[in-house]
Amino acid sequence: MLIRIIIKIVVVLVLIISPVYLFAQGSGYPVEDTVEDPVEDAVEDPGGDPGVPFDGGASIAISAVAIFAIKKYRDRKKQKRASI
Repeated sequence: MLIRIIIKIVVVLVLIISPVYLFAQGSGYPVEDTVEDPVEDAVEDPGGDPGVPFDGGASIAISAVAIFAIKKYRDRKKQKRASI
């Protein structure tokens, strides 16, 4: 019983924390630039933010695969219990 609760807590934490590390655009928190770079200031912005992360949804696909694997694991466990 305790192991099931611990597993559920770990799964929830992984699903909450994984987007922070899997999204290509970072955590979204602004980083203060303390050093001025003259080259960076000279380069103009080519257009704007397209609003699409670089990974193209890979983090969502990885999360979906993880959830699917957990479901299959539980199904196999239920089949083993039923056959005993």
